[in-house]
Amino acid sequence: MPSFEEIQYYFSAVWRTMTGHPEALNDLNTDADGFWRSFYAILISLPPMLIGWVEIAARLTEGTEGSDATALRLINTVKLGAIDMIVWLLPLLIIGFLSRSLGLERRFSTYVVATNWTTALFAWIYAPLSFLNLLLPDLSPVFAGIGFGLFLATLVLSYRLTRAALQRPHSFAAPFFISVVLGSIMLTIILQNLAGFMPAL
Repeated sequence: MPSFEEIQYYFSAVWRTMTGHPEALNDLNTDADGFWRSFYAILISLPPMLIGWVEIAARLTEGTEGSDATALRLINTVKLGAIDMIVWLLPLLIIGFLSRSLGLERRFSTYVVATNWTTALFAWIYAPLSFLNLLLPDLSPVFAGIGFGLFLATLVLSYRLTRAALQRPHSFAAPFFISVVLGSIMLTIILQNLAGFMPAL
């Protein structure tokens, strides 16, 4: 498990990359050890992501009382966690299979390491909003607007990181990034439907 200082170091590297310093990506460990260690980002993300899952599960069970509500919230929390993990890992697996045909085999490790640590960083950035939404459900429309703005900002930052990680021009990076984002959204919708959440979410 990475130390707190190491986590801060990786968060700082991806943040500086996304905010106009692509050379900061060189600070990431992208060899075989760094590649596999970057998946510790999943464990690091669990606390803030759990807040989001609990908040959504609470919304899904509004009006339900007693032990049935508690059990349903727990089941929904587990389902939401499984969906997020699949949406995190499956696109990386698909890109890994396609990396040679896309000419990305030399940049795949850098892309995965950068993406994993960025996802963890964003999970912590979103955490306060999810926590406030859980505590103050009456203000959820306000928080939804803030969340949408934050989502747009993370898209811009993620694209910058993707282009820096791939070291490709906009003509390649933009279609690649759009495909990954749209694919992840479609995968989320499919999994939510299978879990019985749509259109409740």
